[in-house]
Amino acid sequence: MKLNFINMIRSYNKSKKLRKLQLELHPPNISTIHKLSDDIKRGNLKDREQKLEEFYDLCENDINVKAVMKQYGLTREDLKEIHGELNYFGLAQWINDHYASLSSLAYPETLLYIAEARQRNYDPYKTVVILIEYWKGNIPNGGLIKLLSDQ
Repeated sequence: MKLNFINMIRSYNKSKKLRKLQLELHPPNISTIHKLSDDIKRGNLKDREQKLEEFYDLCENDINVKAVMKQYGLTREDLKEIHGELNYFGLAQWINDHYASLSSLAYPETLLYIAEARQRNYDPYKTVVILIEYWKGNIPNGGLIKLLSDQ
């Protein structure tokens, strides 16, 4: 029982930090392009990079995300590359209070789905469409793993 409570506290703290970083990096109702342009004009690129590094720290410090990274041989640089790919293929958006491209890296089920999809050479666009459905709530928790086992 004590371990469950500790895990709940960790999960809450992680979610709180993740939400804060997401809001700072990608404020809702402001396009990523406008935010990035504003950061450039104000000389805030270093601050933006620091927040992204904090995000990658958050991912690497999560025991379950770290396990997925280890299982698939993913590094911090791989997370950065995957983040860019997810953004490119359309996951750079807010869905149900998650900035989907960031949240997809920060949780073990979605990261595992992404890593396995990459390993199987799935079409990245289709992977993003499935992740969008997941974040919309149309695929339940555990559903991404089931999709992998069904394919």
